Amino acid sequence: MAEDTFFYLGLSLLTMHEMDAIRCREWRIFPILSMLSDKAGYIVFVFAHIPLFFFIFYQLTYNQDPEGFRTTHWFTVLASKRSNVIGVA
Repeated sequence: MAEDTFFYLGLSLLTMHEMDAIRCREWRIFPILSMLSDKAGYIVFVFAHIPLFFFIFYQLTYNQDPEGFRTTHWFTVLASKRSNVIGVA
């Protein structure tokens, strides 16, 4: 039970950090994003976080596996699609 509490506390702190990163305009520290205007950098930075949080929240609800994230599912899907594209059986 305490492990779940610390996990959700850490997830909450990560989310708060990313929200604060937007307020502090932290996209300026990335070489490519620093060349963009503030408005464009903001848009790219915010939209780059959508797949990040989608992955985190999807993995939390995808499977009730007590071992944690099931990243092997993602690698299996990507590997099978790649092999189908290049014609490997």
